[in-house]
Parts: sequence; structure tokens; C-alpha cells
Amino acid sequence: MLHTDIERLAASGASADRDLARATFARLREALSSGRGVEWGLSLATPVIVKYRDCRTDTGTELETWIR
Repeated sequence: MLHTDIERLAASGASADRDLARATFARLREALSSGRGVEWGLSLATPVIVKYRDCRTDTGTELETWIR
């Protein structure tokens, strides 16, 4: 069930299975795109992070490590 998958992923934190997380996100987005989600004006989006690197930023950023 969607609820169970969300709880399991949240409990797993950074070690959560990425494929399961993506599939669960897609199912959640679909669920919010119909029924009461539409009535209540709910939507779901994922953040997009743009990274800039040049000769002074050759090491990974802490944000990148934290996200992964």
C-alpha cells in the first residue's frame, strides 16, 4: 500500500531504495491528481537543484552529498 511504502521509505532515510522511492513518488502524485486531491487543490512537485562548478569548486558540495 502507498501509506506503508511512504512510512518504510521515511524510516529508511538516506539508505532507502531509490527505485522504490521514485515509484512511490509517482503513485503519490497520481493519487493526488485525482479525487479529493483535485477537490482540495493539492499537488506534488519535486525540487530541482542546479549546480554550478568552476575551477574553484572541484570538490563535491555538502548539499550534493546530503541529497544523495
